[in-house]
Amino acid sequence: MDVCLCRIEKEGSVRKLNGKARLVFSGARRPLYILNGKGIEMIRGDRKTIGGRYKRNWNLQQGIPVSRGDRIYLTTDGISDQNSPEREKFGINRLMDILFSNAEQSMEKQKQSLEEELIGFMKYEKQRMI
Repeated sequence: MDVCLCRIEKEGSVRKLNGKARLVFSGARRPLYILNGKGIEMIRGDRKTIGGRYKRNWNLQQGIPVSRGDRIYLTTDGISDQNSPEREKFGINRLMDILFSNAEQSMEKQKQSLEEELIGFMKYEKQRMI
């Protein structure tokens, strides 16, 4: 199973936060995207999945500093792997372009733009289930 999780830890006391925090990210074959003053950063997840027939202890966590105003995007492969009628995948680059071009919009507007792009890309192709 591929999964992307995060936890946000505030740094310092509540009175002295100054908008700083640390994001603890764990990604099993899924990246995390952070939109900040530098642009969009992709934080790669681990190449290992969760589960399966082998039981191992995985340490998939990464600590990433974040600031007030940064936008954090957790993803699923359901968007990037979605096919068009021509069997072309939506792809990570297209997803990142949409996120970047709509970065200044509200989260609701970003969701709407992403859905419109995905529906336009899929046309009448059924949603990929596997």
